[in-house]
Amino acid sequence: MVGNPPPEALLVVGTDSVPNLNASDAGVKARLESLGFVVRVKNAPDTVTPDADGKVLIVSSSTINSGDLGNKFRNVTVPVINWEQALQDNYLMTGDVDGTDRGTSGGQTDLEILNATHPLAAGLKAGAVTIVNDIDTFSWGLPPDGAIKIGQFAGDPTKFGIYAYDTGDTMFGGTKAPARRVMLPFGNNSFALLTADGLKLFDAAVK
Repeated sequence: MVGNPPPEALLVVGTDSVPNLNASDAGVKARLESLGFVVRVKNAPDTVTPDADGKVLIVSSSTINSGDLGNKFRNVTVPVINWEQALQDNYLMTGDVDGTDRGTSGGQTDLEILNATHPLAAGLKAGAVTIVNDIDTFSWGLPPDGAIKIGQFAGDPTKFGIYAYDTGDTMFGGTKAPARRVMLPFGNNSFALLTADGLKLFDAAVK
């Protein structure tokens, strides 16, 4: 009896990153493989919308120049995990005003877990959680009310590092999510710095 083939994920990275992935993108690839995925890696400029075909997950890294990916995967009915802050508007997860709707902030180590009962909170308690081992730059967005808001910058309800939309949820501008969309707070180097709790949050987003 022939078993089912393993699920495929598409990991999209920055220009000229393949095959020389940085430590964080290489760590993401290895982690996805450890979770049972076959991972296809492409540089953002080389991607086309049909790359989503046959995939169960698309991951867009912050090493991407957002203009190289644009709207290619906006409407695909494949779940997306993103941490390139400037792609949030392309996915219709937020508006497109840099510094208001989305952005990055340096000097970060923690997130404040808001919705501890949601699976995306990975079983962590409400309150501050240290997700990286060293000071880092985090990505954030300010999604509309239709989003599932999991983690914000401490005491700042205008900067959400982890939020999501389930299929059919209302995203920015009233658009319905074509599949799950998840934002994570990572920067270019964050994955290599993740604490055990940070890794739990990544795994929860994937699962």
